[in-house]
Amino acid sequence: MNLFLFTDVIKFVIFYLTLYTVTLQVVVVVVVVVVVVVVVVMVVVVVVVVVEVVVVVVVVVVAAAAAAAEAVAVAVAVVVVVVVVVVVVVVVVVVVVVVVVVLVVVVVVVVVEVVVVVVVVVVEEVEVTVMEVLVEIVVIVVVADAVVK
Repeated sequence: MNLFLFTDVIKFVIFYLTLYTVTLQVVVVVVVVVVVVVVVVMVVVVVVVVVEVVVVVVVVVVAAAAAAAEAVAVAVAVVVVVVVVVVVVVVVVVVVVVVVVVLVVVVVVVVVEVVVVVVVVVVEEVEVTVMEVLVEIVVIVVVADAVVK
């Protein structure tokens, strides 16, 4: 009977270790999602600020060009606006690509960890089942030995 109790204790420990591991995985995923949301919000704020700066620069340059009433100044203003817009778009695209890559890596890592946990639990359950069979064989041998004596 003590051997059966021992296998029950092993099952209990395996169950709670599995539960702890899965809970830890969920916490990691939640933290990663929160961090990604914060990063996305920060990127949006930066983009809004950059767009506001671009608008101010455009207004100032166009006002200066209009005041000077020179075609060259207007052409320079247009070139400056185009360059600033292209730079902003490139920066936003790079940030979005980096965030997406980080998200994909985190999801892959979490999926791999969950698969490893499931495999470990299955292997441990098979080990416990084998142990139970061995315990039953030992009990049968002990009982048979007692009956023979």
